[in-house]
Amino acid sequence: MMRGLIGNLLPRARRSDWAGLVDTLRGGATYLSQGASYSYLRARTLLAGPKL
Repeated sequence: MMRGLIGNLLPRARRSDWAGLVDTLRGGATYLSQGASYSYLRARTLLAGPKL
């Protein structure tokens, strides 16, 4: 996923169509939001402490 995102944003591989750019940005936003959700849940789990 990340390779495709970076490849689409490189100047040499720049697309002239807006649909390709929009797809790239959507993919990047989805990727980042999944990481943020995981980090949030992981932090909540760690802050909750051990289950006794």
